[in-house]
Amino acid sequence: MLLYPTTPIPQYPFDYSISYNTLVNNPGSKSESISLWDDGLREYTLNYNVINKADKNILWAFFNAHKGKGVKFHFYGNEESFVDQRIEDGDGLTVAFDLSAREVVESTLVVTVNQFVETAYSFSEGSGTNGSDEIIFDTAPAEADLILISYTGEKRFTCRFSDDKISMSEFAYKLTKTGLNISEVVA
Repeated sequence: MLLYPTTPIPQYPFDYSISYNTLVNNPGSKSESISLWDDGLREYTLNYNVINKADKNILWAFFNAHKGKGVKFHFYGNEESFVDQRIEDGDGLTVAFDLSAREVVESTLVVTVNQFVETAYSFSEGSGTNGSDEIIFDTAPAEADLILISYTGEKRFTCRFSDDKISMSEFAYKLTKTGLNISEVVA
């Protein structure tokens, strides 16, 4: 899966909203709510103050290569703190695990295996998928071991464009005036 272009760089921090997709039954005093997602999904609005023609063409080509909403891509969000993010289950063989994040502040990284803090690992910056940081355990976690991480860094999200049909002039307008929207999807 491709990474959203790193050039040109949109305004940082990125503006975003979160949707939790909660159903409310019997709206009133005895209402019940059911959350359909464990975590909220984000919609980012990417703004470019000034953009030249070459950079606009890079983004336009990326939009077309991904067929609007048709093809998912990776996008790194703002630096934030994340707690108990599942990275993968152990299999008894694998020692290197992609954190699905970059720019992780190593001093904030807490790794747990089956809810116990694990310290027998090394940290590798930028060596994972699409430049993600990675941890390498001294010994492979056993099959079905639950590996969670807490950290401050830029989480990698799986996204798609919010627009499916857009003219090149409207695309250019959104880049500098209203923002280009991309939506997180369930990976």
